[in-house]
Amino acid sequence: MSSRRAPRAAVWAAARAMRRLAMLVCVALAFGIGAVAAQVADEGAGYLTPFPGGETYKLLVVGDNLAEGIHGAFMESFGGDPRIEIDRKIRWLGGVSRPDHVEEIKQAAQSLAGDKRNVIVALLGSQDRWSLRGPDGRRYTVGSREWRDLYGKRIDEAMRTF
Repeated sequence: MSSRRAPRAAVWAAARAMRRLAMLVCVALAFGIGAVAAQVADEGAGYLTPFPGGETYKLLVVGDNLAEGIHGAFMESFGGDPRIEIDRKIRWLGGVSRPDHVEEIKQAAQSLAGDKRNVIVALLGSQDRWSLRGPDGRRYTVGSREWRDLYGKRIDEAMRTF
């Protein structure tokens, strides 16, 4: 395998993993809503319901092109459920490989600070197939161990911000 194909293979593998994760989230939410409906039907259950007292949960989707797809799936699957209020628009984040990613994430978090969200679903990655510049100034190629470590740290920082 040539040196040019190795990073592409890693990118495609990451994209497949992200699609699987998105599908897993949708399936988990679908089963979770079914369990909630079963709890509502069985008022004598001795466990806590995820929706106490008719509360409505606010859901926001944050991310890039991948997030647009999962947002559409959420709207289609749960748009009619009165217990879940899904924002009509996603909060766009272009990814974490750009030099200005820290500022973009902080701005997104600040814009959400005044509005309480119960669930934030973040899906990133389609815009992140670029080499990363580390804190030491070195560039790491896509898919390398250093790139994966730095990319993981950046994603962790973004999730902590939200």
